[in-house]
Amino acid sequence: QGALNGARGGAQVAVLPCALDAIHPRMHEGLAEAIVARGGLLLTEQPPGVQVERWMFASRNRILTGLAPTTVVIQSPARGGSLISARCAFDQDREVFALWQQGMGASWSGNRALVADELAVPVADVNALWRAIAEGEQSRQTGSAQGELVAFPEGCREVWDTLNNARPTTWDQLRKTCEGRTVDLERQLFTLEMLGWIRRLPGRAFLRS
Repeated sequence: QGALNGARGGAQVAVLPCALDAIHPRMHEGLAEAIVARGGLLLTEQPPGVQVERWMFASRNRILTGLAPTTVVIQSPARGGSLISARCAFDQDREVFALWQQGMGASWSGNRALVADELAVPVADVNALWRAIAEGEQSRQTGSAQGELVAFPEGCREVWDTLNNARPTTWDQLRKTCEGRTVDLERQLFTLEMLGWIRRLPGRAFLRS
């Protein structure tokens, strides 16, 4: 709603965790209609008729971060959902910034962890954020290399070795075969899919591309 109210000639893109015929929560149906009416876009990977499930929200985050060159974490506790987006953006080689100053309390502990793990660049305020984004854009324009080969993503070998390009492997099969935590399994799948190494099929199944 804030993007609609503050728009100045641009169009909004909403990435949904749900199907287009089942806007979730239902109270946002009017907002979805307003976005389309003003020339915006509703984007989802869920086909019509699919009921929204909890995992779809985390899965949606990788599309959000993939569309944006920069992800900014304003405030996140240690187990905040924003950390999933930050991890997706980092794995997609996007810029990640986190608002962080010494003395911030537990409500910013997720931000502190991102900075400590070198997954995000700390920014003290909005002015520092704009400067960092501008510097990053200038660096990309002047120093980007062309025609580089895409290396196999680090830390994704376990899932890759489990999949094949002939018969789909389901989520349940992956979870039984791979010994890592569920969150790490999801991270590997997100990364491999975004880089084009695997394909996601209906029914939470996966194939090598």
